[in-house]
Amino acid sequence: MDLGRRTVLATLAGNVLLVCSKATAGIWSGSMALLTEAVHSAADVLTSSGVLLGLTIARKPPDSDHPYGHGKVESLVALALAGVLIYVGYSLGRSSLDIFREPREVPGVMALWMAVLAIPAKEAMYRHTMRASRILGSVALEADAWHHRCDAIISMVVLAGIAGARMGLSQADPWASLVICFLIARVGARLGWGALNQLLDAQPCPERVRLAEELVGSVPRVREVHCVKARSYGSSLHLDVKIGVDQDLNVKEGHSIAARVKECLRSSLPEVSEVLIHVNPCRAMAPCQGAVNAGGRQDPPVQGPPQG
Repeated sequence: MDLGRRTVLATLAGNVLLVCSKATAGIWSGSMALLTEAVHSAADVLTSSGVLLGLTIARKPPDSDHPYGHGKVESLVALALAGVLIYVGYSLGRSSLDIFREPREVPGVMALWMAVLAIPAKEAMYRHTMRASRILGSVALEADAWHHRCDAIISMVVLAGIAGARMGLSQADPWASLVICFLIARVGARLGWGALNQLLDAQPCPERVRLAEELVGSVPRVREVHCVKARSYGSSLHLDVKIGVDQDLNVKEGHSIAARVKECLRSSLPEVSEVLIHVNPCRAMAPCQGAVNAGGRQDPPVQGPPQG
């Protein structure tokens, strides 16, 4: 089992434990806020299950119907999670406004302790999931990580509300909730915009694209780098490259140069899974045994394409 699925399964188990603990504490202490938070944690179980399903589908190899693979499923999952975050921000915001008009019962001390324990648990899930998302470059895991961070913030609001209610400051909770709801919705909008850009094949990681251009230009016999385009397929990148080579090279020599470019990109950029190279002719810069390129490098004679 890969890192992504192991990470989601670990947080899934943690969320199931939190649902049981919050529901039990909420019933015994009479805390409506904690019971609501238990329902929210139950929703987290469903979203984490969706992330797990998405990662499983995204890792499927290409087939005849999906020749580029299934990586975009990750972007769809991230977009769905972004919608969940926006909805959570909106619904909790409405609940916060209702609290201004409705009296609240003072919850028991068990609710206070449960809220205290939930905060580090959700923060640990955030850090664990975010670490995996950075290793794998997964937008779905990043969205799930931010969902855990938002849950930790919500638990802080619940804690503040319970503590405030026990001290007679019931209005502190709805005001804090409104601010937090705005931040949750803002995170959801940012993640949704990033996922939508991936689905629309927006140019990802300008720094990586510039590095790819430099790598292509460093390959012997590449005279010009006309274009390097990139698009995301989940955690992998697909590159479209146009290069210029000496116009008097034969097809075999042009193919050999293209193979070197592809090998250079794949070995230097591990996230690159597919490279499509178009070779254009340009004016020969030096005769016969190797030309001096723009950087002053003496190129070796072109050999045949690499074997295997």
